[in-house]
Amino acid sequence: MQAKYSHNYAKAVLGTFKMLMDDAVVKYEFREESPIVEQKRRGLYRKKQVRRVKRRLSTRSVHQLAHNAHHVRGFAGWAYVRMIAFTGMRSPGEMFALQRGYASPYWLASEPDDELREEALQRYESLHALRVQYQTYRADGQAVLAAPKYDSARTFVLPPFLHETHQVLLASHDQPWAFLSLQGSRCSPPTSTAPTGFRPGRCRGADTPAAVRAVGAACAAGGRGDGRRGNLPAAALAQGEAGRARRHPASGSRGADGP
Repeated sequence: MQAKYSHNYAKAVLGTFKMLMDDAVVKYEFREESPIVEQKRRGLYRKKQVRRVKRRLSTRSVHQLAHNAHHVRGFAGWAYVRMIAFTGMRSPGEMFALQRGYASPYWLASEPDDELREEALQRYESLHALRVQYQTYRADGQAVLAAPKYDSARTFVLPPFLHETHQVLLASHDQPWAFLSLQGSRCSPPTSTAPTGFRPGRCRGADTPAAVRAVGAACAAGGRGDGRRGNLPAAALAQGEAGRARRHPASGSRGADGP
């Protein structure tokens, strides 16, 4: 066969013949005595994807997390938790990158893209909408802006209570960023997204609004605030996955493209 046909054709035929003989011996047991034949995996093997189990997060738990954040970070902490819970925005990247012009009190009129603004006006003219256009991360030690994860720029229609939260938050300062650090400057993304403990007096990822994750996790186990505010009530389902769990109720909308 190898002399008569091409190498690839002969190899394919002999490989198929070997598979048939292996099945005859191992699978169908046509021979009572035979050497041990190792049955190898066939075809394209894809590793089974193990997905994290998503747990339902009650509104009561979200409210308690927001209440705890208010004790630690003031109204900005309250707004931060509610924003994540009811929009599914990613923390801290998309939250820290939210600019005044993309928040519901100013968008759509502030949209710089003429085509997007025209299309969005037709869809959201009588609604309050927020635009997720950027995320922020560290590159060479500096905070930079980039497109959201998976290029998932999108628009959220906000309920009236969340729109009012935006109005109050933005009325509290005149900076271009929605969420500010304790010193009133732009929130800088932490070098690691792993939750850190609350350490008052530092202006890094641990006591900007992202500190809510660690505070909520501690409160779930009956923890304390920063030592000056006393005990903070526990928030169910917050321990270990505070930031991730708050996003799950809105997970279906994160991948949806806006106009």
